[in-house]
Amino acid sequence: MKAGTRTSCPSHQYCQTTKVGFPGGMCSGGCEQLASGEACGAIAILQGFNDCLARNRPFGECLAQNTRPAGLQACDDNTSCRADYICNKTQSGKGVCIPPYFLFQLRVDGHPKPI
Repeated sequence: MKAGTRTSCPSHQYCQTTKVGFPGGMCSGGCEQLASGEACGAIAILQGFNDCLARNRPFGECLAQNTRPAGLQACDDNTSCRADYICNKTQSGKGVCIPPYFLFQLRVDGHPKPI
């Protein structure tokens, strides 16, 4: 899918929209209902994650304490993510497609408090 296009998700998934920071949308669901082409990864719980960073806690601590399992599009050497996403290796060794800003949310000047 091209960046900035709307997405529709399978019935067992929910579309995370641009309103919560996903340009073009991102489909996610529970790990218990994975369909073909999906794998279990993790996504940040936005409120807790952002609040943790705003309190100047270490990035690894915030990530460890504020993520939840999520069924996401699978990727590997033969299956690419859409152009604006990256393939991230999960703890199980499988790849899932996520926006690159999930991995690089550090700012030199500190993380602002959420509005």
